Amino acid sequence: MGLNQNTGLRKNSSYGKGVIIGMVDMGVELSHPSFADGGMLPPPPVKWKGKCQFLIGELSPLTIGHGTHTASTAAGNFVGGAGLFGNAGRNAAGIAPLAHLSIYQACGFDGCPNSAVAAAIDAAIDDGFGQLDVDVRGKIVVCDNGTPTTRIAKGVGIKNAGGAAMILVNTETQRDTTSDDVHALRAMQIGTLIGGGPAPVLAAFSSRGPSTATPGILKPDIIGPGDNILAAWPFSLENKTDTKSTFNIISGTSMSCPHLSGVAALLKSMHPDWSIAAIKSGIMTTAYQVNLKGNPIKNEQLQPATVYTNQHVGIILGCKVDCAKEKSILEAQLNYPSFSIIFGSTPQNYTRTLTNVGKDNLSYDVEIVLPDGVNVKVEPNKLVFPKLGDKSSYNMTFTRTTKGAMNSTPQGFS
Repeated sequence: MGLNQNTGLRKNSSYGKGVIIGMVDMGVELSHPSFADGGMLPPPPVKWKGKCQFLIGELSPLTIGHGTHTASTAAGNFVGGAGLFGNAGRNAAGIAPLAHLSIYQACGFDGCPNSAVAAAIDAAIDDGFGQLDVDVRGKIVVCDNGTPTTRIAKGVGIKNAGGAAMILVNTETQRDTTSDDVHALRAMQIGTLIGGGPAPVLAAFSSRGPSTATPGILKPDIIGPGDNILAAWPFSLENKTDTKSTFNIISGTSMSCPHLSGVAALLKSMHPDWSIAAIKSGIMTTAYQVNLKGNPIKNEQLQPATVYTNQHVGIILGCKVDCAKEKSILEAQLNYPSFSIIFGSTPQNYTRTLTNVGKDNLSYDVEIVLPDGVNVKVEPNKLVFPKLGDKSSYNMTFTRTTKGAMNSTPQGFS
């Protein structure tokens, strides 16, 4: 993610100091070294009105493992020698290690009930937080990596039946996405793709667009690391009894979310006057769009991967709006960092307005990677910002060039 110790965004944002990240998840093992502040953190910001409430009940390590992992990914402190069964073995730290964490347990063995999540979010808002997861005896058994039985449960069943080892074979849709699980017996997972190409590649389990509710707004906004993530765990999976510095490697969208929450915390610490929309726009417009070889990031298939006032709508559109005079507003007219175009018979033309948040005397030249079957024209081809805070607009015209674009989803960027 381009985040290094003592340089760049982390250093400039003071590692997220002064920002509170609210985590709606499972419980957290507070005694883990990832949550030890070592006297480095000041008291929480005065706007935080929360209090410490510990629920004493049947919180097993299984329940609190997920929450411990995600919280330490977002804001865990630096811990040396972090590893699991010989993997990694270096320093582990969250994205914003000096940010504060406000934990709200809404999930348990039966998942995350909507009512519990809603109550947790309400509590977080009240607290004033800053940022809101067969007999096989002696045999090596080959299993399909599919539902309803989980990967780990398959291994337990094979071991209980006397099996010696397990080979998990991905389905065609999972392709080359593999997970570094801790199994009950010797196991390996095999993808269906050989020579998948350079990283990063979108994982098979990643959340996808388009949005069925608003297909004119491109989703997802941003993706982040979520496959085989090393982070804090409340107990040792290696049967170590002489240390609390215990970690696990797990995968999922829950692992991706705290990465991006941590980045948002760093930006909020560096730019406390930025709105949530500005922070999201900043992340979206500076995210990596190409892989290590300079080609567009691909997916596992290796395919290019309320009541509103006039002021509210105006902020979203980037211009003044009188809601009493507007019957409807096309999604693509929103002043959004991305476009999702649904073609008809005529070209489509849209405008975006940018604000300079960098420094004086900045200019940007247009460079376009065209989607298949679509022509894109940008005017002007250069944006100039003489001063910090200046605004400049550009116009984009999208034209379908082939009938093939009618029934496909081509992707490009500029």
